[in-house]
Amino acid sequence: MTDAPKRSLPELPEPGQAHVLAEKLVRWYARHRRPLPWRRTCDPYAIWVSEVMLQQTQVATVIPYYQRFLKRFPTPQALARASADDVLRVWQGLGYYRRALNLWSACRRLMQRHRGQWPQDRQSWCRLPGVGQYTAGAILSQAFGQKVPAVDANAARVLARLFGLQIPLDRSAARRWLVQAAERLLERQTPGECNQALMELGALVCTPAEPRCPTCPLASECWARQHRRASAIPVKTRRPIVCREEVALLLHRRGRFLLTRSDPSGTDPWPGLWHFPAATLRESTSARRVLGQLAHRFGCRIGAAQELFGMQYRITRHVVAVRVFQAQAHRVGDRREGTAWLRLSDLCRRPVCAPHLRIARRLGRLARRHRQ
Repeated sequence: MTDAPKRSLPELPEPGQAHVLAEKLVRWYARHRRPLPWRRTCDPYAIWVSEVMLQQTQVATVIPYYQRFLKRFPTPQALARASADDVLRVWQGLGYYRRALNLWSACRRLMQRHRGQWPQDRQSWCRLPGVGQYTAGAILSQAFGQKVPAVDANAARVLARLFGLQIPLDRSAARRWLVQAAERLLERQTPGECNQALMELGALVCTPAEPRCPTCPLASECWARQHRRASAIPVKTRRPIVCREEVALLLHRRGRFLLTRSDPSGTDPWPGLWHFPAATLRESTSARRVLGQLAHRFGCRIGAAQELFGMQYRITRHVVAVRVFQAQAHRVGDRREGTAWLRLSDLCRRPVCAPHLRIARRLGRLARRHRQ
């Protein structure tokens, strides 16, 4: 490995250099881009939906959800008229449900405050729920042809390796530099094509692990390749994994189970979704006590609770171990808003968070085995 010069922020490319790089990039994109459904449209709404779905989700996973979502909600007006439950039910399984609720809220605001007219500048887009600098740039460049950069994780990785950015990408100085570098590439190019080319190169060639440098159209100009630093760039900020334990209580009466709905505007990781009563288990608190508190919260009294099984799920940096208990509800208070007593077979009619849908399916298998 050669000794690489120590520096924090690289020099931004000169206009001539940026033009040469961008031309190579766009030519490569014309030959190698994937025929993705959102690349066949200039509709701002369709592009917006795709960009929201692609956040933290792989392309292959997104395609069927994208097609199903647009079939159900073909326009922002149709989405704005829908209920939150309708939106979450179509989104169910894609994860990161806050994205769906933000998209729904943004379309409602678009109808109410903008009279259905599309914003024409990045600042106006960024005032909509869930729309950040990247999403606004992607829509404005692809749908309206504006020279606005759109730097996602793939594009950031390409730019960091190409020019030798050696500080973590989540630092504000690095983010500003990346946007400025992307702007230089756009100066003399079709902005939508150039933005997508940068992202596509990161997705197909300049990948996080084992980049395919010999096939890269920018290999001869790449700082990381020249200094054999591709595996070390981007510089990563290490974040520890957080482990926690939860209890889930399957309260049942007359063949039905109690489910509750998370606040759509709250901080719960499953906003607007239905789930069994659950709580984090602290070291100093016994599971039995937490179960009693959960039942009391929903106006119920329980006797002995039976522990059925355990399961585990992961969300972002959190690994959650869940202990699942079942108990008969001996006394039930008045029905509370955001709760429902449902048969297991009726859960498919509501948007239920993925871990608790797994609990319901496993409970159904246990019940069928018991009847045999």
